[in-house]
Amino acid sequence: MKNKLAWVFAGIFAAVVIAIISVWLPGPLKKLGIFSCLLGAATGYTFWKLREVFEFTKRGSEKWFAFLLGGFAEGVRISESYRVHLAEQQRRLAEEIEKLPGMFPTLKTELTERTRQGFSDFLSLRYSAISKNLEQNTGAWVLFAMFAFELLLASGTAFFVYRYLFHQTKQSSDEPGE
Repeated sequence: MKNKLAWVFAGIFAAVVIAIISVWLPGPLKKLGIFSCLLGAATGYTFWKLREVFEFTKRGSEKWFAFLLGGFAEGVRISESYRVHLAEQQRRLAEEIEKLPGMFPTLKTELTERTRQGFSDFLSLRYSAISKNLEQNTGAWVLFAMFAFELLLASGTAFFVYRYLFHQTKQSSDEPGE
């Protein structure tokens, strides 16, 4: 049990590290959907390698945990991107406020409130490569459905990579002569 618990926590930590590093990769590398699959594959593969490190018994039911970790990693990546986006937005706003000398506190508050973006605004910006006026033509539910689809892509890829590696190891250990 101790080994399994350490393996699970190491998997969660690895998923978070992979997700945060992926935020800082150049934009052209992060194409919609494709990068989610790559992130899920990296998470599934890393989780598999951690299993070997912790010498965890091979049962195969852990692939569902790999599924959850893939979605978790994608969720961390998108929320970290949102955090970075908000920090950049606040930095730009501070620069604009510095340019305006002697600004009244009420104007400063009003300007801050007017430029603040919510998560659906961020998703609209994130998926703007698909359509420039995505949010005007559809509701926010489409944006959240696309977000859920990215989570599902990462989860599914992590699941299938982990499952593939499990079956490859199982087949090589079942072959005669070893």
